[in-house]
Amino acid sequence: MAPRKSLLVAAALAGAALAASRPPAAHGEGELLDYALVQRTLPRLQELGTESSTHMQRMHELVEVLEKGQQTTPERKATQTAIKAAVESYMRTKEEMKTVLRKVLRIEASPQTDREIMDVLHNTELNGIAWQDASFRKCMKDLSGALGIRIRMAYHVVQMNQVTMQFRSAQASTVLGSLCNYFELRYVIQDGEVVVFKKLTPNEERFLEYEAKHPGVKLKYWEREDASGEYKKETK
Repeated sequence: MAPRKSLLVAAALAGAALAASRPPAAHGEGELLDYALVQRTLPRLQELGTESSTHMQRMHELVEVLEKGQQTTPERKATQTAIKAAVESYMRTKEEMKTVLRKVLRIEASPQTDREIMDVLHNTELNGIAWQDASFRKCMKDLSGALGIRIRMAYHVVQMNQVTMQFRSAQASTVLGSLCNYFELRYVIQDGEVVVFKKLTPNEERFLEYEAKHPGVKLKYWEREDASGEYKKETK
């Protein structure tokens, strides 16, 4: 495990970025997209989207069969094998989609591994944090610069939301988690980056839109967050 380290944070109150060298840009800020490339890429992205939806629906159908518990042992093993194959197909489709999008958006591969990002978040202590009416985007840039890691925000994240938050001393993962919880966001570590995204909740427009587009998919369970921050599976 990486040794624990401590950083002194000069935050938005003083109008300064966190004191540390900035990592490579997570995306080509200020660069114009190659719209001819975008147009050429769209058909393949649409195909990949359809393929991933098909694999996802197949997974749901197979899990539904498995949960009924009416299969013989050989049938159950065959269903489990089919689920594994559907998951692998889904993951391959998503990986290709990411590769295509990275090329279009000119996103270079991260020099860091997921393990290294996790070590930074859990082994770095941040001191003297004081954001006052700072934008969420600035807070993410401050953290990214101080920790030397990439932080990317998904489309549905409102980057100009205002943040007022203070920590005398806190683990980097705690600060990032608190910022996300402040606006009902989550983050994951993937491909050497932290990706911040909006939680999807029942009755939300995106959730209802997904159900409408995938009538064959029955979302039987949903994770609900309790006061402790843990997630429990509840019947939808």
